[in-house]
Amino acid sequence: MAKNNLGVCHLELGEFDCAKRFFKEALVLDPLYPLPHYNLAILEMCREDKDECLAHLAEAARLGYTGGTLDKLAQRSKSIYARMEPTARHTG
Repeated sequence: MAKNNLGVCHLELGEFDCAKRFFKEALVLDPLYPLPHYNLAILEMCREDKDECLAHLAEAARLGYTGGTLDKLAQRSKSIYARMEPTARHTG
C-alpha cells in the first residue's frame, strides 16, 4: 500500500516516470492489489495512451476494483493536467 501511495504522490506532482515505478513496485509486492492498476490507468490517460489505460482499468476491475470508470479517469487526468499547467508556464 505504501508503494502505491508514493506513486499517487508522484502522479499528483506530474512525475509520471517515478509514479509508474512505484506502482510497478507495488504490483511486484502484491500482484493481486487492484489500486496500482487503477492508478496506472490514470497515468496512461494523462499520457494519452488509451490502449494502456484501458488495459490497466480492465485489470483493476478483474482484480475486484469497482470504484473507477473511464469518466472518472478522464476527470482525474484533467485535474492533474490543470495543476501542472501553471508550473509549465513558469519553467518555460
